Amino acid sequence: MAKASTCADALESAMQSSFIFTNLSTSQLESNLKREAQKQISAFNQLASNKETPSFKNTIDAYMSVTSIGNNTIGEIYTLYYNTKSKEILNLFTTMKDHENKFNSLKRESLEFFNRVDLVFNNMSGLTNEEKAIVTDLRNSLLESGVNLDAANKEKLTDLNTKKTQLISLFKNNMSQAKKEFSFEIKNIKELSGLPKNFIKSIQQVDKKTKRVTYKLNASNPHRMTVLTYADSDALRKSFTMKRAEIAAHGANENRSVILDLMKVKQEIAALLGFKSPAQQKLITKMAKTPEKVYSFLNQRISDNIQLAKTELKELQEFKDQATQSNEPIKPWQIMYWANKLKVEKYSFKESEVKNYFSLDNSLNGMFLIANKLYGITATEVNTIKTFHEDVKVYEIKDSSGKVLAHMHADFFSREGTKESGAWAMPLKPHSYKKGVRQPYTVSISTNYIKSDNTLLTLREAETLFHEFGHALHGILSETKYNYFSGTSVKRDFVELPSQFMEFYIWEKESLDLFATHYKTGKKMPDELFEKMVAAKEFRKSSNILRQTKLSLLDMNWHDTKNLPLSNSYESILEFEAKAMALADINNSAALSLSSVGFSHILEGYSAGYYGYAWADLLAEDAFSAFKETGNIFNPKVAKKFRKLLAAGGSIDPLELYTLFRGQAPSFIGDNN
Repeated sequence: MAKASTCADALESAMQSSFIFTNLSTSQLESNLKREAQKQISAFNQLASNKETPSFKNTIDAYMSVTSIGNNTIGEIYTLYYNTKSKEILNLFTTMKDHENKFNSLKRESLEFFNRVDLVFNNMSGLTNEEKAIVTDLRNSLLESGVNLDAANKEKLTDLNTKKTQLISLFKNNMSQAKKEFSFEIKNIKELSGLPKNFIKSIQQVDKKTKRVTYKLNASNPHRMTVLTYADSDALRKSFTMKRAEIAAHGANENRSVILDLMKVKQEIAALLGFKSPAQQKLITKMAKTPEKVYSFLNQRISDNIQLAKTELKELQEFKDQATQSNEPIKPWQIMYWANKLKVEKYSFKESEVKNYFSLDNSLNGMFLIANKLYGITATEVNTIKTFHEDVKVYEIKDSSGKVLAHMHADFFSREGTKESGAWAMPLKPHSYKKGVRQPYTVSISTNYIKSDNTLLTLREAETLFHEFGHALHGILSETKYNYFSGTSVKRDFVELPSQFMEFYIWEKESLDLFATHYKTGKKMPDELFEKMVAAKEFRKSSNILRQTKLSLLDMNWHDTKNLPLSNSYESILEFEAKAMALADINNSAALSLSSVGFSHILEGYSAGYYGYAWADLLAEDAFSAFKETGNIFNPKVAKKFRKLLAAGGSIDPLELYTLFRGQAPSFIGDNN
């Protein structure tokens, strides 16, 4: 997943070789933030009131410099927010978002600034295509923000945006605190039957005084996946699932009221700006363009997969019934466990066997080797750059001529109670130029692997590593002159293309032979095991597609706001979710517990955009086919064309950009785009 850009000051960054963590105290960061926020507001006011004839340099370029002020501090705050979760940092994050909202309101209220941008827009002769795209996008964003509203409605919009920011922060803080407070203790080791030994060791707790041994599960995804896949105890899987599902659903940290209030505020904002719904407002700038197109896309995904998914569920039900001598309908907490058992029987495939070939070190080496074969870049670990935590590694990325393109901070391990769950890539220092020379870019990638003496990755974890590196490469290989459109600064339903493209290299023997060696023997993965792995990849594929489609439908229904829950009661929201996901919910799992209270994608960024994962997956599959069709997954001519796609960032419309790469538009997008 790509996080929002948190880039360093363009002027300052040109003077340094990489983003540097200052390790300042919270109070020092707050002081810096407030000082730089005031500096940014002052600089914007000066820009807006400039009496010189508007030009790209004194208006658009100047604006980009203004927006970069203080972002070195912001980058550090974002990093700490995702990795510490202290109350002080959560409060500081809210302060930062409040300033962001204040600055956006200032832009929206400034007709002087809009008029300057508008004059540049109406006289773009002599500008490059990239510069024209920036001017057009900035002007459109100002219009969409309500710059033409009257004074009373601008004030109302400012109040609504402030409330929205506060609700988003509250939602995140509630979710963070609820996960931090979550604890699931197991006293008897017999209940852990089936779980990997290294996992059991990692969750073991020993009381210093009594020496009593217990086992503690947290709310992280690695813990959830491991328990649901391997724990023999149905009671353990059920109780853990049910308790984890209640995170942020009740009590002091409940998000039911927060999300309902948030969607009502979003609806008011959309209406004020002339849109029927937040979904329409968000999608007008995406590849899909309309809610109708998204629903059509999702319905087609359901139509293409529902019968196969029902067949997959029936097969799993029969397998479970035979093994347990019971015909009770399979429950959500049983699916992953019995699916793993069926996969082993059907394909003689064991995930634990494959993990032996995906040590973290080997996977990293392979990832970098593949990037080298595709783009000629190299990666070397360096120890001279300060990071916020001892686990973070820094890699220097060079092109084929030896020029430093970027530094990549890599943070791989889960840290209970502090680090955000999931995985993400986040820019830390943008592209910048000093005297016409491109300066190194800095990006971070984060995952949540369980740390051990020799960390072995599941196939999904290996895919995640390659996925986040794909996001990083989007920025590393960027060749835009300005940071405005570099790297992942693209339309939301296009942003996952480069990341999901990289995942395909996990599933090719030619690429695996570069790195997938047994962590003990050093031998390459046998052909027989690889063939089993590939065959097993298709296992329950349609069921997995429907699961993703359910979440996309949930996201769309919240932002469509036609039939919001009648109240914030648990029952009302549960009913809303069940109706929203009904078409893709073949085993009625939506009725089990709430999903929305912890589904952070629906807040911002991916709002009405979760479908983008499936959308981009089809693009990525088609892009990889361009290589496969030549018989060479590293084909240099195709790689050169794909690199151009990455290099352009958002400076070219994604449909046009993809068509330039592939020679034709993607078939699934259709004529109405």
